[in-house]
Amino acid sequence: RTSPRLLTLAQVTSQSARMGACQSSPYAMAKQAECHQQVSHDGLPTLLRREAGCGAATKCPVSGSTGSSCPFVSNGGAPAEASRRASAANCPAVGSSRMGSRTPLPSRPNCSVQAYMGQPDEVQISHSELPLPQDILPSQATLDDIADMRAWPSAAVLTAEDIVVVKGAWNRTLAWKDAMMEAVVYRWIILVPEVYELLSVKFDELPHDLYTMIDKSVRALDPRTEVHHRESYIAGFPACVTRDFGDTPSEIMFHYTLLGLRPRHWALLKESFLFAMKTHNPYMYKEHDGADLDRGDEGAVARFFHIHVVGKANQVLQKHLDRLQSPAALVVRQQAIALKPLQDVGQTFYRKLLTKYPDLIDYFADTDMDHHSQHLHATLTVVGSAGVGLRDILPTLTKLAHAHSQAMIPTSSYAQVGEVLCETLSQAFEMSDEVADFWVYVYMCCATVISAPMAVEERLLSEAREFFEQLAKEEDWGNARLEARLKQVEVEVGLCGTYRHTSAELQAGARLAWRNAPKCIGRIAWDTLLVRDRRHSNTAHDIFEECKEHLSIATGGGAVRSVMTVFAPRKPNQQWGTRFWNSQFCRYAGYRQQDGSVLGDPANVEFTEMVMNRFGWMPPKKRTRFDPLPQIVQLPGEEPVMCEFPRDLFCEIPLSHPKYSKFSSLGLKWTSIPAINNFNMRIGGVDYPCCPFNGWFVDLEISRNLVERYGIGPEVAKICGFDTSNDSTGWRSMVLQAVSCAVTHSFQKKKFSIVDHYTVSTQFLTHVDREKQCGREVPAQWSWIGGFAGVHCPVWHYEMRDFYLRPQYHYMSSRWVVEGVNAGFAASPGTNSRIAPEGCVDNRRVLILFSSTTGTSKRFANMLAKELGYGYRPKVMNLNSFSAGVALAFSHILCCVATFNDGASPMDGSQFLEVLPFGLLDQRTGKPIRFAVMCLGSSVYPKFCAFGKRVDKALQVAGGVRFAKTILSDETRGHAASFQKFLSAVRVELEPKPVPLGTVQPYLEVSLVPWSPPHGDDFLPAVKQGHVQARVICSQELFTKPTAERSTRRISIDISGCRGMSYTTGGHLSVLPVNPHEEILSLCDEIGIPADQLHWQVKAIMVDGDDRSAADISCRDTSLYDALKWHFDITVRASNLADILMMVRNAGGMTAEEHDELMLDDPEDVVARFWWVSRVLRAFPCTRGKITLATLLTTLGAQFPRMYSIASSSLVSPSIVEVCVGLVSIQGNRGLASAYLHSLSAGNPVWISCQSSSFSPPRSLGAPVVMVGAGTGVAPFVGFAQERKHLVAGSASVVLGPAQLFTGCRLQGEQICAALFEEALQVGALGRYSTSFSREPNTERKHVTDALRDAAEEVWEALRHPSCQYYFCGDGRIADSVWDALVECIMRGAGTSRAKAVAELDRMRAEGRYHLDVWGEIAHGNGMRRLQRRQSTMAKRWLKAVQDQHSDDQH
Repeated sequence: RTSPRLLTLAQVTSQSARMGACQSSPYAMAKQAECHQQVSHDGLPTLLRREAGCGAATKCPVSGSTGSSCPFVSNGGAPAEASRRASAANCPAVGSSRMGSRTPLPSRPNCSVQAYMGQPDEVQISHSELPLPQDILPSQATLDDIADMRAWPSAAVLTAEDIVVVKGAWNRTLAWKDAMMEAVVYRWIILVPEVYELLSVKFDELPHDLYTMIDKSVRALDPRTEVHHRESYIAGFPACVTRDFGDTPSEIMFHYTLLGLRPRHWALLKESFLFAMKTHNPYMYKEHDGADLDRGDEGAVARFFHIHVVGKANQVLQKHLDRLQSPAALVVRQQAIALKPLQDVGQTFYRKLLTKYPDLIDYFADTDMDHHSQHLHATLTVVGSAGVGLRDILPTLTKLAHAHSQAMIPTSSYAQVGEVLCETLSQAFEMSDEVADFWVYVYMCCATVISAPMAVEERLLSEAREFFEQLAKEEDWGNARLEARLKQVEVEVGLCGTYRHTSAELQAGARLAWRNAPKCIGRIAWDTLLVRDRRHSNTAHDIFEECKEHLSIATGGGAVRSVMTVFAPRKPNQQWGTRFWNSQFCRYAGYRQQDGSVLGDPANVEFTEMVMNRFGWMPPKKRTRFDPLPQIVQLPGEEPVMCEFPRDLFCEIPLSHPKYSKFSSLGLKWTSIPAINNFNMRIGGVDYPCCPFNGWFVDLEISRNLVERYGIGPEVAKICGFDTSNDSTGWRSMVLQAVSCAVTHSFQKKKFSIVDHYTVSTQFLTHVDREKQCGREVPAQWSWIGGFAGVHCPVWHYEMRDFYLRPQYHYMSSRWVVEGVNAGFAASPGTNSRIAPEGCVDNRRVLILFSSTTGTSKRFANMLAKELGYGYRPKVMNLNSFSAGVALAFSHILCCVATFNDGASPMDGSQFLEVLPFGLLDQRTGKPIRFAVMCLGSSVYPKFCAFGKRVDKALQVAGGVRFAKTILSDETRGHAASFQKFLSAVRVELEPKPVPLGTVQPYLEVSLVPWSPPHGDDFLPAVKQGHVQARVICSQELFTKPTAERSTRRISIDISGCRGMSYTTGGHLSVLPVNPHEEILSLCDEIGIPADQLHWQVKAIMVDGDDRSAADISCRDTSLYDALKWHFDITVRASNLADILMMVRNAGGMTAEEHDELMLDDPEDVVARFWWVSRVLRAFPCTRGKITLATLLTTLGAQFPRMYSIASSSLVSPSIVEVCVGLVSIQGNRGLASAYLHSLSAGNPVWISCQSSSFSPPRSLGAPVVMVGAGTGVAPFVGFAQERKHLVAGSASVVLGPAQLFTGCRLQGEQICAALFEEALQVGALGRYSTSFSREPNTERKHVTDALRDAAEEVWEALRHPSCQYYFCGDGRIADSVWDALVECIMRGAGTSRAKAVAELDRMRAEGRYHLDVWGEIAHGNGMRRLQRRQSTMAKRWLKAVQDQHSDDQH
């Protein structure tokens, strides 16, 4: 097949099973299962024998082969286990490989598996986790599913009368579908908790999907009645919600079947549905709907659900299982296994994919395409494993799903991937149509599961975009502001699965939701709603206090004001969220009397009994009809808490009538505030389930409550003298009118806001006219507008359209009802009290950990602490200071973790992994500690962010709960943007807290005092940073013609006097630089420090109220001069530029426009313009004397040591360590560390520390060695050459393996240690020494990569040796170019494909024979920007390379 068909999911699910083993009718799978379990003596399942036959000449229904040529029918129809594995690639049924094979390479161990698209390196799945199906027998899980379906009982079909009952009951439920479907889901989870685990990724959309499935099933009962004369109810949930998997009942059922739902789950869904119909349908007719529901399984509603939902779901599962046991399924599983050795398949697939769909290249911008290509076979193994049964590989698919979500792989790409995948497979194997269709089927099944998390995020982003576009239109945002905000939302959703609204956006969204509410007649004042942002309130006590304040504001002075108080939003896939158990702030108790009557509000009888029995609420000694109920609130993961509001907050209005004086004797009263607290507000895809809201009363709302619920009609009629002898006298209408008149009169008498129903209907029409003038149609539900107001009001005949707009309010289910009155809640502390405990405070505290080599991570940690502010009392410390005693006092841990070199830990984090093994539980609350990690590293190293990933994994293993996806920050792209992402994720988790009025936040107080510094080595500033003093003995210029811009020196340092110090060949030397004397004086002069105070002691005090303690800063016990000389970085860098400019702006040194202009300029250009902090202050003279010393020291970053590769051998000169230092010069500015080292001469002190490294000579002297170094990257090979020369000279019996050294530089006069290498070449210590000159005049320009390609045969001869060691040292900008050159060397030398060449290098890396020592941030001119552009085209360069190879192969 040259162009395989790619079926849509709808086609796949609706297509009848047409393979040989798939012709069974529904529920006949039981018989087939028995056949499958009847295995013949030769191992072939009986079912397949029946289809294929047993004779040697029998034709295989799968491959079309006959006799012994097909392993499915040879030897009596059963292939031997060995032949089934070893010969799979040549089996006609499996398909013979069409991929060319070249010279075989040494076998490699099983590697980690990555997803076929964009899977991050940190998400790996080992082969041991992947089921490798090799039998046609169904899995045990599949057999269990078959047994469940066989046991499913049948039900009587529905009669015409039954259908009327079902449709009527469902139609009366639609007005409350939000609350009802939420009750169905939560009740379902209570009955079978496994459902939440299976469907957690789709939890937020589960009510929508179930509603659509049930609603369309009901409509299908009698299609004739679905031609609506006018709008009656919403056709979807809502109609504007789209799904990636279709919206027919069968498609929804199939989708959830793939996620793991089975017959027992659907059966318990029926029980949940019937429960919700009984408890969350206020419009239910007890005589009809209630009577039917009371019949249980015999009722029409129950039988409908049994047949048309559960039964149909089982049929969907039946068809799915039919296909999984077809002969084609066996072939697919065998083909998946056969793909493993065919490494070129992955390369072919990605070449075709990126060529056909170039838009996908952006998703591979920074991806190692060679490795992704290698792992395609593992992905196809997962897909092929779906033929055994999807349940068996759900854990694997779930991992892939989260990985793809983290990589933001769009769901639209899966169809494109599937198309190219099928095309690639059809070329790799000869396969029948049945097999090709089954590949499509299992791929779509897997893709449905894998894409589910991203589909949820895409729908959230779509809803967010809709909201912000509406907001931008109505508030006149510019397009730039809109796109910037949407980009920020996309980042937050990608990290946390949700995003955070600003307070202004929250208010706008709440007002829009009120404007869009179709059941509200009083929307004319929608734009006056006061929204109180209280999302930071995180305890029941705080919530109750805010609600009391809400009531005080709303009722102030009698002029009722519309107020909403918004608490924390529900997190993604979180059950319930923060919510009240009550429906309103003020509802009156209902007491059941012995005679069956009710004292008080009959609607609240069950709730009253619950709070008395479960919470110990004590009503007043003398019970009345108007006793306010207590409020109950429950936060996620906590017990419910009860609180009684002071009664005077309700401002109850006693009712009297202007005409009937005895009316007041009835003792009627009502609260003045209709505060509702059981609505869920959804804004831009974010749910706020706890957002109490009040408007003001319409007279009919109160009068109907009193007449209909309290039953005061006869009492009022008696007082008013109405004739109640029969209904025809109209006394019931007159009672309602009299009570309404009394309500209006009483409220006006007390000067509280109220509106009569005639006036409010007129106001509604005014609102409609206003909206029409703005070009907006008003949604309205007539039964709540015209039907409510009455026949004599102008809205009665006003035709309305009830349509769905967002943002919107939704009804919520009653948690105490869903979980049951006797759900067994353990009373939390204080729940037996009538008032919530005052000591209930927010226990959230934040620990911020860092590990840093250059100080960047520490700076980010301090910025986090500043951002979180005083509210969360953050504590900052390095990883080595972490301990159980410290950690368990915090609720959250935030980590900024740097990785040193190729996967090592910085010195201040080296002990963390040894200390951690203890459970991460907050000892105050007993809850798991929540954490998030930002990993800082450089992608030029293969083990990118390796230490940060280990820290992240260790926190998870210790029991911590990750609240945001781990951020991998790449130095080559700059850390600032990644930190902003991390900060956004932290804000979503920890809502910024406002500082209470009058609160004085802690601040740093710095002063200078005269002192006499102590003497001795123990007080040297550098000792505190782990460095010791040594002496320079020689500084030699290595260039023959150095200039002020280009110079490299070889510096020799004597460490014999450094107690306990030693080094290793190939290691690193850490050097602590010194800030120049002139710049220190200039900086102090700019901030107004007198020269005679430079050597005074720095006293830093942290002031926190009355508490004054020594501040934890690096310059304690030292003078100001020494602090600026050793401890603080007084240069301007891209990483600290924003802080320095903000310091100048805050001091009045520059205008906002000047600040913004500098921030918009290229950071590297701004850095080169100033270079030193003193120059920034000098450029803005208005700051002179206005920046305090405390502000300066807080803004400056910590000084950090610089790492250099050691250029000497510890075997040859153990007491002398050497480094080669190239001078860094950018637009006339010299680098701090390189200029400092170049200024040293013999006898000068220098503060150093020696660091070990894995970049060391091979232990086996006979191992072949390939070394590549460019520029000063040749430094470690100086030590290697010295050591090899020493070994050769020391003993004639020493046999060294062949060594090849490839170096490169610009000019011949810039060679480094060329004489040494020539000597090593002459004595046999080196076998090859090659130097390439890229800018030598009058000669051909050549790079080190050209030399490698020229010596491809010799390089391959060395690399193929099983003990060969490869070393590269140099600038990260050429690391990838050298990698490509090595790949070409192997391809040419071995005559193999690119995929196999990459596999060989991977084998060397896995075996620890591939060594890198690279640096990525070398800012020569615009080098950093060039590096960013180069990395953004990695996928394009790879695609060009494989396209060229493909063209060569064709020729």
